[in-house]
Amino acid sequence: MPPAADAIARYHVNPAFTKARDIYADGAEIGGGRRVLHLSGQVGIRPDGTTSPDFAEQCDQALVNLRAVLNAAAMTPEHVAKLTCFVVGPQPLAALYDARRRHLPNVAPASTTLIVQGLAAPEWLIEIEAIAAA
Repeated sequence: MPPAADAIARYHVNPAFTKARDIYADGAEIGGGRRVLHLSGQVGIRPDGTTSPDFAEQCDQALVNLRAVLNAAAMTPEHVAKLTCFVVGPQPLAALYDARRRHLPNVAPASTTLIVQGLAAPEWLIEIEAIAAA
């Protein structure tokens, strides 16, 4: 079924695969006639230029920064169709999922989380990029 003209259709087709159904969908479809925004990876840099060494705080700040880009494009978290999270090394992923629930409430975009060796700056522990449509 195609999405309504004013909504992103979210598909949950493999419930046996995962239990975290509230924070992502197996697919998200953007209907025609939409503005599409590709958001560069957002990291945990605070407005003052500092970065917390704490993974959970970086998750929160990266999502605050992502929401600021959405806001600049007159979009909200509900417009996010795809989210990709790059996590450095072994981190408590529950902190990321909790941050997503707080900053992207009731949003279940298509989502991928990758564990990587490093990011562009050694202090960064998370980078989050997105695709949104309105």
